[in-house]
Amino acid sequence: MSVFAQQTSWNPTMAASGVLPACSSNQLTPIAIIFPTSVNNYTTSTSSGTPWQFYSCYTGAKSLKMTPRKIRLIASDGSTVITPYDKTNDSSVDPVDVIANQLDILKDVSTSDFVNGSFTIDTIELTFDNVLQANALANFTDELGNKLTCGTSSKVFSSSSVQNTKASPIGLEMGTMNGRPMSFYQKHSVSGLNTYGNTQGASWFAVNAIPAVPSGFTVDANTYFFDGTNKTYGGYATAFSGDLEKSTSPSVKSVAMKLTDVDGNNPGYISSLGGYSTKYIVASIKLRNPLKIKSNSKFNIDISLDISKMFAWGFYYSTAVSSGVTPTITSDNSYSRVSSGASSITNDCQNMVIGPMLLKIKKIAVKD
Repeated sequence: MSVFAQQTSWNPTMAASGVLPACSSNQLTPIAIIFPTSVNNYTTSTSSGTPWQFYSCYTGAKSLKMTPRKIRLIASDGSTVITPYDKTNDSSVDPVDVIANQLDILKDVSTSDFVNGSFTIDTIELTFDNVLQANALANFTDELGNKLTCGTSSKVFSSSSVQNTKASPIGLEMGTMNGRPMSFYQKHSVSGLNTYGNTQGASWFAVNAIPAVPSGFTVDANTYFFDGTNKTYGGYATAFSGDLEKSTSPSVKSVAMKLTDVDGNNPGYISSLGGYSTKYIVASIKLRNPLKIKSNSKFNIDISLDISKMFAWGFYYSTAVSSGVTPTITSDNSYSRVSSGASSITNDCQNMVIGPMLLKIKKIAVKD
């Protein structure tokens, strides 16, 4: 006869700072809401409540429809080498599934279009519309053996079962895709929040703000509320940046992602417009090994968009960020919950946040 002791708590295995752990690794990383301290002499919000920290992992998607607007190749001195794609003023551009149709950043670009002389491609900048459609699913198994599932839902609960569209995507008044467990597909129903009609599938999202930022990354700008006279900055980011570990990101050294309005400025909620001014997602991807090109170089470059860690899924959360508490998770054979600082809604999926965009360099051949 064998006797097994029942494990009653679990402190999650945390990935190193700068590592975006895949959900299949069964590792988590904290992603936190970071409040600004002072921003351009404008008021900083102090009424946003206790800071929240989610414990998350990353996945890609089965399909991902995005609207590409601009691609820039940037030299080591920050200057633009070339803009091979620019549709920022083209209203006829439709979303494309960047998984089924790989984004060829140098399509229809002749080498003669590049500047004369030697240069170095240090950073690739990608700009997309802030409204996207994702079909994604994440599975995570904690050390108690709980098998948790979180995914996009083709229909979500909002007083009735509704279908999301490009014109009416999921959003949130103070952010995007945050604290809306009824908006996602999950294994368990939500007590008090009946997930009627909640089925796994593709859904449209509006990325109006960045609710939480990965561990090891820096918030570079925060969203704001503008009532026509005063700007008040809150806890959600509109720009963040950070370095990535070489062991898990061989092609990309660092990433920066920002949201902008139509004019390229920091976006916020403008009450006179009745919503967010966010228009674009801009990802700046710094190569780990910059491409050095001479005027007589012949080169073949195969670079693809890597969306394997496009979405961060929050399975647990804590409101005790300031004290550095990690969650203690208990099992009742049907779900897991956080007991350190706040009682969690009894479901698998607390949060989904768009992750930093990455590139995968498959082949580089340069001959001088």
